[in-house]
Amino acid sequence: MAEVEARVEELQAKQLTVIVCRSGGRSNTITQLLNAHGVNAVNLEGGMRAWEQAGLPVVTGAGEPGHIL
Repeated sequence: MAEVEARVEELQAKQLTVIVCRSGGRSNTITQLLNAHGVNAVNLEGGMRAWEQAGLPVVTGAGEPGHIL
């Protein structure tokens, strides 16, 4: 989170950027910051916990089934 504001220019302002964290709180803060800088960002409400609880797929970087802690 500390690096986002310093690196905001690396994001394309018009491209939709989905911001995600485990529970949705930190990603909401970052989404607001990015929107204030003109980035088209949206927060995944409830984060990855809500994603998993909705029965949506969670996989590891290796493509194996994953779990949100």
